[in-house]
Amino acid sequence: MKRNALLLRSSGATLLLVLTFCLTCLVQPLVAGELDDFEEEATAATAADTTSSYSSDSGGGSGWAMLFAEVFYMTFIYGGASSINRMRPPDAVDAESPIEGLPVKNKGEPVIPYLRLDAFYQDTTTTVQAFDGRIEVGWGPIGLQYRHTRYDEDRPDDSMDVSQWHVLYRMSFSQFVEVDMGFGSMTLKGNREYSAFSFTLPVQVRTPWGIGVEYRPAWSTINGNSVRDHTLSAGYGLRFVSASIGYRWFNVGDASLQGPFIGASLYF
Repeated sequence: MKRNALLLRSSGATLLLVLTFCLTCLVQPLVAGELDDFEEEATAATAADTTSSYSSDSGGGSGWAMLFAEVFYMTFIYGGASSINRMRPPDAVDAESPIEGLPVKNKGEPVIPYLRLDAFYQDTTTTVQAFDGRIEVGWGPIGLQYRHTRYDEDRPDDSMDVSQWHVLYRMSFSQFVEVDMGFGSMTLKGNREYSAFSFTLPVQVRTPWGIGVEYRPAWSTINGNSVRDHTLSAGYGLRFVSASIGYRWFNVGDASLQGPFIGASLYF
């Protein structure tokens, strides 16, 4: 009797351990949070490299392409020359300008700043919040920016850091319009750390009344996965300072960290 009872207890314990293991395997995927899902989507190796082929007629298509290339080239040169021209000394304001109609760059203006500091708080559509900071330094058409975003998740307790470096070519077409082109890197650090090439094309438009709009897109590819970071904001400010609200989309595949944000900027 005792031996049978021991065998029954041993069999019951074994069955309980097996059931516990199975339940753990089933529950584990449910515990993974939004940040883990995003990191997995961004860094998962693709099954195979995909290639695309493009074909074009030898007729009107090439003509439009050449025209676009020429317009882009002239805009590229003019924008950079404008940024250089606006750096002339204040005592040269009355002198003849190489590019007529462009005022000298004043300290505290948001377009082609010598130094700019941004700080934002974002509340995403999930249980994730983000603290975003950006610093930009430059002179005329040349700039360098660093952006760091810290994503924090409540349930489960998790975090992820995204860092972006870009060397900027800053094109200013007046004291109210700036278009930049930047090349650099994006680093995503969660359970592991990944880095990849990044390209950005920010645009900002200001008005004489202090109202401004900015669009800051950036693209990167990690392990063959396209990572898209787009920020659209509107704000109001005077010289040296402004406040803004906006929306940020940070997407890769089916994973997304997006939501509204609020913040402030300082210009020098």
